[in-house]
Amino acid sequence: MKIKSEYTGTILSVGYVHLNPFTATESQLKELSSIRERVIPVISDIYKMKVQIISDYEEGSLKSWLWIAGTLYIGIGNYGEFRSGVEYLAKDAKMVAEKLNELVIHDFKPNESQIFRVERRTAVPGILKVVIHKVDSLAANINDMSPHQVKEQLLDIDHTLQRAVDLSSVNEDQTYMIKETINLLDEHFPVQPTSQQQNKIPVYAWRKELELLVQETQSSESRRVISRIYLH
Repeated sequence: MKIKSEYTGTILSVGYVHLNPFTATESQLKELSSIRERVIPVISDIYKMKVQIISDYEEGSLKSWLWIAGTLYIGIGNYGEFRSGVEYLAKDAKMVAEKLNELVIHDFKPNESQIFRVERRTAVPGILKVVIHKVDSLAANINDMSPHQVKEQLLDIDHTLQRAVDLSSVNEDQTYMIKETINLLDEHFPVQPTSQQQNKIPVYAWRKELELLVQETQSSESRRVISRIYLH
């Protein structure tokens, strides 16, 4: 996901509009830059927290991005527990992105034929929905999988979780995502495997790696940002 600007928080939603062919006027570009000030109160009210809006565009065939950054654990906490919070936050992401895209199109006033692509991207909430689904799917099918197949599935989940972590600039949200993934594993795999359950051993090995990573970041005086959670 393209994002060049500095931001504080976790990317919760992205509005994307691609107009082609289209050449923006100077006044239209000024309108685009003013969207942030115009919509922050509305978006903050939807998320019930302080948010940041980052904008960028490319000319030629005009491409506009509007990213919404906020505090993930607050957003999810507003809806209760992790599963339901992620689900509702992903729905909010679509609604917010749609509002942003409508504003961009309203300001630029393109012809219908110039609207090449409009996307509502659910960013971290959408990625976490995928993580939840993949963990649930692994748990449902693990008895029919070999240890190698389980590890391959865990690698896929791990890489998906990494995508969400990479879209956050704050340690608290990054650690929160990893902790909740551990809780998902505990929900499905509460007891250590026996010698007859070799296919479950990779699950507990990955869980241990995630747990050690959380401990490391929490004990670090620098509160360093997590940059890598891949399996060894």
